[in-house]
Amino acid sequence: MKRLLPSFAVLALALTACEQGGESVDREANDESEKQELNAQASAKGLSTEKVERLYSQATEFYQKGKFPQAKAVMTQAYAAFEQLPNKDEANRVNFLRELCKTSFQLREDKKAMEYANQILTHAKTDEDKAFAHSQLGSIRRRQGEHEQALEHHEKALELRLEDLGEAHPEVGGIYHDVGITWFEQGEYDRAISYHEQALSIWLNALDPKDPRIASAYHGTGIAYGKKGAHGKAIANYREALAIWEQSLDSKHPDLATAYNNLGVAQDGMAQHEEAIASHKKALSIRLSILGPTDPDVAASYSNLGSAYVGANEFDQALVQHKKALAICLQSLGSDHPSVAAIYNNIGGIHSQNGEPGKALDHYRKCLAIELKSLGPEHPDVATTYNNLGAMHIGKKEYAEAVDCYLKCLAIEQKSLGPEHLDVAITHQLIGSIHAAKGDKESAIASLLQAKTIRMKKLGPQHPLTKSALEDIRKLSP
Repeated sequence: MKRLLPSFAVLALALTACEQGGESVDREANDESEKQELNAQASAKGLSTEKVERLYSQATEFYQKGKFPQAKAVMTQAYAAFEQLPNKDEANRVNFLRELCKTSFQLREDKKAMEYANQILTHAKTDEDKAFAHSQLGSIRRRQGEHEQALEHHEKALELRLEDLGEAHPEVGGIYHDVGITWFEQGEYDRAISYHEQALSIWLNALDPKDPRIASAYHGTGIAYGKKGAHGKAIANYREALAIWEQSLDSKHPDLATAYNNLGVAQDGMAQHEEAIASHKKALSIRLSILGPTDPDVAASYSNLGSAYVGANEFDQALVQHKKALAICLQSLGSDHPSVAAIYNNIGGIHSQNGEPGKALDHYRKCLAIELKSLGPEHPDVATTYNNLGAMHIGKKEYAEAVDCYLKCLAIEQKSLGPEHLDVAITHQLIGSIHAAKGDKESAIASLLQAKTIRMKKLGPQHPLTKSALEDIRKLSP
């Protein structure tokens, strides 16, 4: 199963596989933001200082509840009214800009968030405000895939806060947490865990044990462990996060949905399929209530729930969930999005397990066509799809087609994983088995020797997989 990606929570930047992307979406968001500002300016005339303060408080309450569109609308009105006050406290300007920057970031309005952050740097009177702006710019750059620039901003923020506050301050913990996210995004999971655990150590000593930031550190650590395949440690960290968030956040807060989603993925990885189904249902319920039935995050929950049903051998239910996810992603993301490809792959897997190779091949081919267009011919997901297609061709005894698929899979794996990766050995062995089924002993032995050589080096001569390769070669040898 190709999963829709597990994600960080709000403090730790949401990451979902069904993300809206592309220039047109960004332009629409920016146009809407500009419209909000114009409307806010029109409705802000004549507001008193007291009313401005009330609007500011109302906006921050919306933000704390995860109601970001409402927070942005009210804070925009408050800032427009502030600008029209005859006697402005310029020190408060940065406070408005900070809230607008945070809210724009949560709404994925990266251009606006970056504008607000740069305005903060222009008007900042304190190192605290400068550090905030650098932290926000780092998070924006990270989300845009510009990891080196992200680390530069986070390191600048860390330098400013360490100098002012020292190693044990909660704000320093927050920057360690952000750096951990950035390393995670680069696939440096051990470094990510190290930074998240530094944040956790600081926060456990400095904050109330129910503080949501502590939950975010547990959650970030859990995600990194999950990517390493250490699902047990991931589950332990997710449960710690949920224990805090369930007490400190609104029951419909998006962070809870994210944590339940990721807990479900880890439980599925541990073959705890019934528990995974329950967790994904909780995530789905929250997302439906706050996002509506056509949001890509809702599609992610349907898809991950479908994968959990597959693990529980409930294939009819799995198919229902994946088809719901597919309908949403086709509508919201378009037919060429990688998330649509992932769902076609998962539906193909269900048909495969139901003994329907023709339907499976049809869906795998749809998946491959999208991936080749959106990801390129050398992406690891393309290798996975070639592998799945090869398996279907083997089932239909279409050996020439199967070998062709596995050779394409092998070429991508050798480039992306390296020629001595254990997954490469698996593909060599599969190709060898196909040649053996065709009666081509010479080609079969050549491929099996490749698998044996990798496993001998990586696993040693006594490992069961090495012995399996040696036994297959012995059987084919004259």
